[in-house]
Amino acid sequence: MAGIARAVVEIKGWHTRTFGVLELEGAPKIFRFVQPRAMRPVAEAFGQEGPLTKILVLPALPADKEAQLQSLEVVRRKGVDAVLPFQTVLWDLVERVEVNRNYQKSDLLQVIRILKKYEFFRDRQLELFRAKRRRPPGVRKGG
Repeated sequence: MAGIARAVVEIKGWHTRTFGVLELEGAPKIFRFVQPRAMRPVAEAFGQEGPLTKILVLPALPADKEAQLQSLEVVRRKGVDAVLPFQTVLWDLVERVEVNRNYQKSDLLQVIRILKKYEFFRDRQLELFRAKRRRPPGVRKGG
């Protein structure tokens, strides 16, 4: 990301969907932001200095590696330069919020700060070693 000077970002927050080839091919409105008609005002606002990277933020791609590669090929063919998982964007935001800073101009950042302060977020690397949830005494599996 450090090498990107200028970008237009489209966020698709359809969080219950996985974006496989069929979903991407069957929903042309996902790619409207890269169409020349939509890009003209963006290019005018940014000027003509250097390339404009087109980034699509999606909730999820298929888990299967081959299906992921096929989905990314569709995205590239439609004119998108990069895809970011929504989870990555959220984690980056959480990691950058400082517990001891006041974000009075942003309700979202204030809420993240408070959740971080009271340890509602765990480090990502620790999730790998998360203990299995124990059942309370007397509760049987399946019932």
